[in-house]
Amino acid sequence: MHRLFKNINQPDAAAENSAASTFPGRSKYSTAGSSCSPTHITMDSTASTPQTPATPNVPLDVTDQQNTALLEDTLNLLNAGIPDQRDQHGITEIERWEAVLQASERPGLAKIVQELATLREQLAASDTQTHDLAETIATLGAETAKVADENAGDYAAPLGHLSKLLIKIGSSLSR
Repeated sequence: MHRLFKNINQPDAAAENSAASTFPGRSKYSTAGSSCSPTHITMDSTASTPQTPATPNVPLDVTDQQNTALLEDTLNLLNAGIPDQRDQHGITEIERWEAVLQASERPGLAKIVQELATLREQLAASDTQTHDLAETIATLGAETAKVADENAGDYAAPLGHLSKLLIKIGSSLSR
């Protein structure tokens, strides 16, 4: 009877002799003189998967001088008239304010940050109604007035002026 299966634990003598005659000095199991060597890879299912380290959130440190400059930039922009909705300068200004206010540790700014996000979304949308913009801007003006009233520092007067401008713009848009 003839064997159907070969024992894989026993080397095949014919293959061994063939490898030795083709490559003198080496058996078929030898890696001597070869540029590749056997690599043993162990797979450990309990090993943690390498992760890209998370980018740390570095708090935005805004100086008083930067706050003053941002406030002046905004006042100059609004004093020049209502920015056109297609003008990206207004959206950039809103994004600057969002970043600064989110980094601030002052209480009472959450509503302003929320309204700024709403305003940014409204300006980016093509189907925003003018009365919706007017309402959001007027709300921003009212919230800014509250912060100005609570702030006894150097920002009270410019914030008061900003709140009046926002309320005036909101009012003019609602007509």
